[in-house]
Amino acid sequence: MDCQEIDLLNNGKLEKSTTKKQQKEESQSQQNEQEENIFLKMQEEINKLKETVTKLSEPKQKRERTDGQKRAFEKARAIAHNNAQLRLQEKVKLAEQMTKEYEEKILKKAISIKKKEIREKAKLEQISDDETPMEKIKQISSKLENNSTCTPHNFSTGLIGITHSAQCCHFIPL
Repeated sequence: MDCQEIDLLNNGKLEKSTTKKQQKEESQSQQNEQEENIFLKMQEEINKLKETVTKLSEPKQKRERTDGQKRAFEKARAIAHNNAQLRLQEKVKLAEQMTKEYEEKILKKAISIKKKEIREKAKLEQISDDETPMEKIKQISSKLENNSTCTPHNFSTGLIGITHSAQCCHFIPL
């Protein structure tokens, strides 16, 4: 020990200086403890975050449906199936109707073409190759055009009958 320290001990100043050193040491130890506490809290937060990440990465389990929910879903499926069947039936009916109309139009056109052929044939048959005057030929063709009213009939047998008059009837196969 130095003389100064002895003097200081006698005067009580050394105690004060040692207390300052102790205070510094205590404050440093408190700071260290605080830092450790902060470090521990941060580690706890990191662990919590890791747990939440693992929870999020795991697939969430779906909740089981109740019996009422299951019944309601099956009922909705049945209604949707019925509606789909109705729409399909409507489409089929519409397609059948369109084809029927198309066939009727084709049939009418075929009948009109056949009528024209028959008229032309009748005109040619009545007009002979001999020396008939042109005026007579015009009169005959005008009479044929006025008198030829063909009417279709007998659709059920698969043959179309075209009647020109009471005497003749021509059939066209379908």
